[in-house]
Amino acid sequence: MPIFEPVSSEYNFCIVVMARKIAFIPEEKVSEAMNVFWSEGYTAASLSDLTEAMKINKSSLYNSIGDKHTLFKECLQAYYKMVEQDYFIAIRKGKDALEKLDNIIDKIIEVTIERKHTCLGIKSSFELAGEDKEVKGIIKAANEKTMAVIKSLIKEAQVHGDINAERSADIMSQFFFYSFSGLQQSFVIHDGKLVKNIGNELKAYLRS
Repeated sequence: MPIFEPVSSEYNFCIVVMARKIAFIPEEKVSEAMNVFWSEGYTAASLSDLTEAMKINKSSLYNSIGDKHTLFKECLQAYYKMVEQDYFIAIRKGKDALEKLDNIIDKIIEVTIERKHTCLGIKSSFELAGEDKEVKGIIKAANEKTMAVIKSLIKEAQVHGDINAERSADIMSQFFFYSFSGLQQSFVIHDGKLVKNIGNELKAYLRS
């Protein structure tokens, strides 16, 4: 059984607005808005930027999803579904728990270099989560879910003798997860070579 279930490519976002109308916003349009927030940040992304990327008018946005803040929450949820899929792909390829952890590191490095953006969750943490309880809740729930997966893999590797059983799986999972923030910052400031070197150090950390 996979730890993460694969994400369906068929889900749609929809909101009922007044009794007389139901409007649908397909996944691909939310993905376009997500890319705007991801690139520009929440504050800098204007409604015009968002509706232009989604190829809809403002009234369609209001009648389907609602305001900019509601759209952002939908986009953040969509982003974490994409990240969850990244983890699922990495875990599925591993033969044992330690290899699955290695694969997670490799996948994070791959998408960091390929997507050329700082994590939307990290960006939103600094921009909004300090004052916006709803956004903070979305980010916290997603992070805790991911750290729980990492912790379970660490504990499994400890049972098999691949990771020192005397080390705290809680602390290791938190360090492992939040190291990814440093990976992404390193790529933005430096280059892919440094990111790969840090990834190798993370793998050594698991075995130390």
